[in-house]
Amino acid sequence: MTFLDLTIGGQVENLAAKIRTAEHSEDATAALTELVAPGDGVLPAAISVLEAAADFFAGLGDEADPAHAARIRYLAEKIDTITIEVSAYRNALGDRHTAHPLRPSCAGVETSEREASVVCSCPPLPPAPPVRRGR
Repeated sequence: MTFLDLTIGGQVENLAAKIRTAEHSEDATAALTELVAPGDGVLPAAISVLEAAADFFAGLGDEADPAHAARIRYLAEKIDTITIEVSAYRNALGDRHTAHPLRPSCAGVETSEREASVVCSCPPLPPAPPVRRGR
């Protein structure tokens, strides 16, 4: 399954996976940017969906519909407030320019098991297969 085959929720969950495995603040910041970016971020898009739903409810004509529309608009405002706050944290994280101390990268590490085990938390390389001698 490719990224494009994922549901929107699956794509958003991939952002969480990127943050869970991020080795550097730049990686986590990039994922948070996709969440809060004005125009094409996930949260601004969710706000747009809620505003459209509120407009839909407002035009239906039942007695409760204006109240439903108002409540949905209120929820959209809450998400907007959350977006602003998360954006501030994203900006602060982006200013850190630091590797995560508990997720060291294995990039550039020698391929020997001994070197990798000293420098990073990657699992050791599997043992080399036994050499078969001709008979």
